[in-house]
Amino acid sequence: MSNFLYKFSILIIGTIVSTTIPLYSQCGCSSSQQFLPPLHWLGSSEISISQKKRLHLDFMYKFATGNNLYKGTEIVPSQTDYKFHFIDFFSTYGLTNYTSIDFYLDYNFRLLNQYGFDTKGYGFSNASLGLRHTFYESENSDLVINGGSGIKIPLMKFKPIEEYPIISQPTNGSFGFYAFALLQKSIPNISLNLLLYSRFDYNFKNNIDYKFAPSISSSLFLSRRFSTKFVALAELRHSFMFQDKYKDTTYPNSGANLIFLVPRLTFIFDEISISPYFELPIYQNYKGEQLGAKFAIGINFNYVYNFSRRKF
Repeated sequence: MSNFLYKFSILIIGTIVSTTIPLYSQCGCSSSQQFLPPLHWLGSSEISISQKKRLHLDFMYKFATGNNLYKGTEIVPSQTDYKFHFIDFFSTYGLTNYTSIDFYLDYNFRLLNQYGFDTKGYGFSNASLGLRHTFYESENSDLVINGGSGIKIPLMKFKPIEEYPIISQPTNGSFGFYAFALLQKSIPNISLNLLLYSRFDYNFKNNIDYKFAPSISSSLFLSRRFSTKFVALAELRHSFMFQDKYKDTTYPNSGANLIFLVPRLTFIFDEISISPYFELPIYQNYKGEQLGAKFAIGINFNYVYNFSRRKF
């Protein structure tokens, strides 16, 4: 790879990440917060490197809850809380040593309690299909620059918000697309990995003329391999959502600026790995009045199958 292309890739990633900095003064969102893309598949940073004829399968369960109503960064009195259960499936297959195809599917159950009344929503949300390519990999794989894009397809229709609260619905009902950039730096001497990930999501209008706003997510991962069987990882995640629109009018209770700390442990058993994790919000700023996150816990299971070893 030429020196120019290397510098250009670094510039692109830096530009994507830096776009989150001037947005700090704008405010938050709870309506589209639950539709942010999961990053659990980055629990093992090695997955950023494509490997020909290798299939990664990742299953995740996540429970999230919250009962604080925010106005900006201020908590205001409320009698509302939510509980979410997510089941996610992610897979990636190496078409070559530099290009892979990604597929994502999720199912979730949501329970919203407002003033003693429950509203439930459950079902498949969205499916995503995309391509990922390694633009640069150093000879010893200490530095990897990766990126990709794809489409998002709704699996359910969105219900009228006058009858069903946005936060209780399992899908945004919108077609959309995403693009991401990823940089991974390894320090083999101390078994340390640094990973920087940024993603942009865009949604079109759904079946009731509601348009979930674009979002920008950036994460810094730090992982250390203590043995061949055990990896500890910490993620610092920043998410920003613009404000939604309903029938071309800005929806007041939407838009967010959020920062999460996500510690994780990964236990590796040959082709299988198990990763329990915990999500803790450390900064929440919401536009209008919206329910904020309290915490989330989850676990994901990853399996790697090498088709090149298969004998016919």
